[in-house]
Amino acid sequence: MLLTRLLHDAGVRVLFETVVSAPVMKGKEVGGVIVEGKGGRQYVSAKVVVDCSADADVVAGAGAPYVLGDGDAHAVQPVSMYYTLSNVDVKRLAEWAQANPDEVPARAIPENDKDLDYGLWLTGFNNLIKAYQEEKNIKLQRDNITLKTANGVLYVNATRVLGVDGLSPLEMSDAMLEIYRQIEAYTAFLIEKVPGFENAHIGQIAPVIGVRETRHIRGEYTLTGNDVIDCVPFEDTIGADNCAMDVHDVKGSDVDFQGLGPYEIPYRSLVPLEVEQLLVAGRCISADHVAHGRTRNMPACMATGQAAGVAAAVAVASGTKVRDVDVTKVQKILRKMNMPLKAEEIA
Repeated sequence: MLLTRLLHDAGVRVLFETVVSAPVMKGKEVGGVIVEGKGGRQYVSAKVVVDCSADADVVAGAGAPYVLGDGDAHAVQPVSMYYTLSNVDVKRLAEWAQANPDEVPARAIPENDKDLDYGLWLTGFNNLIKAYQEEKNIKLQRDNITLKTANGVLYVNATRVLGVDGLSPLEMSDAMLEIYRQIEAYTAFLIEKVPGFENAHIGQIAPVIGVRETRHIRGEYTLTGNDVIDCVPFEDTIGADNCAMDVHDVKGSDVDFQGLGPYEIPYRSLVPLEVEQLLVAGRCISADHVAHGRTRNMPACMATGQAAGVAAAVAVASGTKVRDVDVTKVQKILRKMNMPLKAEEIA
């Protein structure tokens, strides 16, 4: 509600229930987009287009180059979906986890009971899950699951479907059905095997599947795994991020989750090759499969979105191509917005 109010006050025309179906090209330059909704098809002209589709839909439609997943094998991180459980005895769950460190090796348990509604984090349950699958003769997709509380709600991160093409409606629909099956199975597992869940029931299920990876644009610069691990500095940085490395193995083995130092995102990674007046923000920026394990997370997506919007405004105001924008002007505006640009600013 706040975001829509801010957009309205800034003079932005917001279109809900509308999708961008194709860019309109003027040679190699994007001149606008075709949008579609219940009212039919419309054309929206634009001096600059920012592709925040997460899947680089406009980039692909414009014929600009991209890679899918990890490149050569086109392997992508699995899809999944969060859900919540209601009526959980969180105190009893925490006491059990504290007494069973072998079953819950990764955990953050607040010392005070009053803090359990926000900050409880439990990852594990491997042995129990393995035994449950053998007992019930069923197959679940993860060796471990994560439970965490926020604002008094218990969130369950347990589902996983491998090899799903997030660009295919058929595969996404099949994945949704499989995820629903897994949600039922994991809920039954928790109720039957983990103390604190005896009276639990499903509260809410996320409205959409969480897609971790599809297209990565090929940009003026491709951010690499070494860049985000070694925290390489960039003169054209437009944002600094401190998200953990979070790579879900494409074949379904354990998650590579590790806390690392802050890293920087260069403006060039937002500028696709072979097309003009188009910027990209979000998880489809120019980053390799490993770097994507950091840049796909929400804070980084917010930072690239902020930067792309500012860069588009600077390009229009100065009458320049987005590829030729004076990045120092973009950085100056971002600093006035208190956006961190250098890694040391958020260390």
